[in-house]
Amino acid sequence: MKLYIIVALSFISLGVVAQSKNLTKADNYYNEFNYKKAIKEYKSLLKKSKHEYYSTIQIAKSYSKIGNSAKAIEYFEKVVEYPDFDYNNYFLLARELEKEKQYKEAEIYLSKYYTISKNNNYIIGNYESYVETLKSDSLRYNVTHLGFNTDYDEFSPVVYNDLIVFSSNRPATGISKNKDIRTGDSFFNLYSIKENKIDFSKNVDLFDIHLNSKYNDGPICFDTKTNTAYLTRNTISQNGKVNVLNLFIAVKRGDAWSNKLQPINLFNGNYNLAHAYIDIKNQLVYFSSDIPGGYGGMDLYVSRIKDGFLSKPTNLGPAINTIGNEVFPFIANDGTLFFTSDGLPGLGGYDIFFAKPKDNTFTRAFNMGYPINTSSDDFSLFLDETSSIGYFTSNRPGGAGGDDIYNVVIKEPLDYCLVKGLVTNSNTKTPLAETWIDISTNNGKFKDRVTTDENGAFSFYIKKGTTYTILSRKKLFENKINTITPNMTRASDAIELNIVMTEK
Repeated sequence: MKLYIIVALSFISLGVVAQSKNLTKADNYYNEFNYKKAIKEYKSLLKKSKHEYYSTIQIAKSYSKIGNSAKAIEYFEKVVEYPDFDYNNYFLLARELEKEKQYKEAEIYLSKYYTISKNNNYIIGNYESYVETLKSDSLRYNVTHLGFNTDYDEFSPVVYNDLIVFSSNRPATGISKNKDIRTGDSFFNLYSIKENKIDFSKNVDLFDIHLNSKYNDGPICFDTKTNTAYLTRNTISQNGKVNVLNLFIAVKRGDAWSNKLQPINLFNGNYNLAHAYIDIKNQLVYFSSDIPGGYGGMDLYVSRIKDGFLSKPTNLGPAINTIGNEVFPFIANDGTLFFTSDGLPGLGGYDIFFAKPKDNTFTRAFNMGYPINTSSDDFSLFLDETSSIGYFTSNRPGGAGGDDIYNVVIKEPLDYCLVKGLVTNSNTKTPLAETWIDISTNNGKFKDRVTTDENGAFSFYIKKGTTYTILSRKKLFENKINTITPNMTRASDAIELNIVMTEK
């Protein structure tokens, strides 16, 4: 996934670093996305024993940006050996380990991060078991690589009328021949192909000359009711020095799109605003931004459309946003939010998640599982009106090259049920704190463990349509076994399970 399309800014506070000439040179390369040259300069500083902590972090991050997880792990492991290092590096190291499928090691560093940060929204009791559960969803989906992909990058597909519209940096004819100096490739432009001709690249055309500029264009989303589109485009920041992403509104009059796009100036400052999706039913616009005050790098926000203007954005909160990056929101017809994250537990890299609507907000997020998600970057899901057929992007091995677009058929939707309750003493009727509750599937494989709080309360989510064994254990008490059947979870989105334990 290309960083000049998804701007994943660092969320690590490094403090003020005294600038030397060589450090400035290294930082300039880094800020220009020229990570290979940045690595060379930072390593030169290390050899001179200058700015060692900062340079080591920057080298680790640079290797991560160019997709070299093995080297990123090497340098993040050095970072966490420094005294008084920023504990967020535990999180970054864990994410790189996930990409290399080193899940046991990732679990160690995630546990350290969650313990220090006290951010326990997504603690995974056993990472290998969690990954095994995600991979067990493979029969729910049919994933197919599409023939119009090239050895360049294609990403962020959406359906508009009978067309698949997407962004690509394949060489273009009839528009600017400018090249991106960082990659040597063409800038990204919007392309389209009819849904019934997706087998061959020769059927691809430029989507609309008015919506393609001389720089990077895309992704895009459409409001067919008002004949408008929201387009992500590179632009220059307010200080004229930083290349940032912003959203632009395009209007279609008759059969033609206007070439005068109106920027959405929701924020003051050098911040990114990208990846809009319109919930036409509720007149809401969801998007991603790194505006200060969020939870990490890029967070998801929502604004209401009123009289052609967008309201003050609302952050979707810690149930959705993390210390990492949340991008590419999509709202299905039933109100389910799908999005991409590298801050939630997954198979590695960016994964696609979903959250169900609940009381004008959303439930916690759930990983969609394999083979939609892999240890590579998987992102930007779009589904049809039935939420059973769609498209997404991945840079997984076996594609045509870089980011490719895949078709997905969802044969059995994935859904979860909340289980919550209390554990009490059968004699005294008092709550039992620190009771272990082990959750396993009916084949006996361990899935997860939760512990009751000081009030004896617990809660966890389980997948619908599966039988679970719930084993409660506490010292000096008899073990208690409860069973949750598929019929119970299919009948409700929430089950109350009160557990009474007997002293030995």
